[in-house]
Amino acid sequence: MTTASLIQQRFDEAHKNVCAGADRFMAVVLGAVFVLTIAFAAFTKPVAWNGTVPSVSSHIIAAVGLGALAVAPGIVLALRNAGRMHTRLAVAAGLGLMASLIIHFGGGRVEMHFGIFVLLAMLVIYRDIRVPLVMAGVVAADHVGRGLLWPESIFASSSAGLARIVEHALYVVVEVGALAYIVRSMRADLRQSVAREVESEQLTAGLSRGVESLSRELAEVQARGDYGRTLPMPEDEHLARLTESVNQVLASVAELAEEVSASTSSCVDAAARMAAATEEMSVSVGSVGGVMTQTRELSEGSARRAEEGGRVILSTIEGLQSIATAVNLGADQVDSLTDLCEQVSAAVQMINDI
Repeated sequence: MTTASLIQQRFDEAHKNVCAGADRFMAVVLGAVFVLTIAFAAFTKPVAWNGTVPSVSSHIIAAVGLGALAVAPGIVLALRNAGRMHTRLAVAAGLGLMASLIIHFGGGRVEMHFGIFVLLAMLVIYRDIRVPLVMAGVVAADHVGRGLLWPESIFASSSAGLARIVEHALYVVVEVGALAYIVRSMRADLRQSVAREVESEQLTAGLSRGVESLSRELAEVQARGDYGRTLPMPEDEHLARLTESVNQVLASVAELAEEVSASTSSCVDAAARMAAATEEMSVSVGSVGGVMTQTRELSEGSARRAEEGGRVILSTIEGLQSIATAVNLGADQVDSLTDLCEQVSAAVQMINDI
């Protein structure tokens, strides 16, 4: 289905919905006009007199009988077949007949003709110029027929003539022409609204398909790791901007991946150097371990030799202590001899003195 045919289909559906709502509203208007017409007939001529005997006025009988015949088709169709063409045409015809009855009950006064223009303006709600045209046709037929056959009931004058009929018809023609322009504008607005809705739906659907395609391509890029790939630019302006942004992101990711790869290579080299250094350190540690073992053995040998030397030294010290003790004893003996020599010298001196 082409866009134009889709817009026309949606427009027909939208207009049908508008007319359905208008039918229900105008059914209420028909009922209200029917009741007001009966009240107006009862007010203008409540009873008829045949001598001294009162009876129901013919206006009331006409308002009830003819009014019911005029409004019943429109009300019934509006309630049962709202939105159909024949329904709104029946409503327009019923309003035209009720306007003619009101003019008749008002004695053809000019003020009673104003109701025609009010009801014609209300029919614009259908956004269909055929509806006001039907009512205008019913009113025109009534004006021509009664204007020629019974001018008092419609113009309150017996000498109205054809010129009076044409004069009234011109007012109706002018209003219908203005209503036609208004209806055309209202239909154009409705069509534009529907067209925008259809275009929006088509745009949304196109964007959805484009985004799905873009998602699949991104999934493929991610699966292959080919972040340097440039996605093709679609024809749609919105998708083109989105794809351009995605390509920029992919380019940034590719640059970042290159930097990470370079950093990873550097880290691998550093790790290799560290492993070599660790191996050398292990060799060195092994050498140090051998040296420490030898040192420990030397220490143990030195300790044993030191222990033996200590025992020798201890024996030497003990010998020296024995010698010192002997020397001390010898010294004491020398002192004793010295004292003894002094005593002998003193004794010799005493002898010499004698």
